[in-house]
Amino acid sequence: MDHLIKFLRAYQTGRTVDFRERMAEVIIEEVGPALLAYIERHCLREDVEDVSQETLMAIAENLEKFEVRDDSARLFWGWCYRIARRKVADAHRRRGKESQHTSLDDEAVGAEALWRAIEASEVDEPMSRGERLDLQEAIDLLKSLSPECFECLWKYHILGLPFVEIWESEELGYDTARRRIERCEAKARQLLKRKT
Repeated sequence: MDHLIKFLRAYQTGRTVDFRERMAEVIIEEVGPALLAYIERHCLREDVEDVSQETLMAIAENLEKFEVRDDSARLFWGWCYRIARRKVADAHRRRGKESQHTSLDDEAVGAEALWRAIEASEVDEPMSRGERLDLQEAIDLLKSLSPECFECLWKYHILGLPFVEIWESEELGYDTARRRIERCEAKARQLLKRKT
């Protein structure tokens, strides 16, 4: 990891545009595969390429702003992942706006898109039949909630986005996003109690 910080220092102190571009390319080649793996786990398959490019471009455009310190390698990776998370959240927000007026029962947006994302995640570790049945039951339960609750709980529990990413992606305040998730969780618990 120290070599990554050496490249970053070289980029920031480089005097020629050509040299800085070469260092930026080296840095992007170094972080790109790990970020791509993260993006593939958190995006729909059709968004992965765009989100990956947006992430790497944002990193390259902002290398000058990263403050190099003694513990910079860990901080730099965290900074890169934060950018990737934001770009993933942007993609989810765009998808949400595209499908805002579409029913969750619509094959193109709802269950079909959901299962495509699930199948993409199974490449490394396929689900057992029991896990698939449990997941289908959970999806059916979520779909019986309002579209707003479905979206919130999907982002928070399935995609693992933190409150910060959700409120940034939906342009809500932090407390509003937190309360919405808590309200939706309560609705889901009530539905689950009724079913059992």
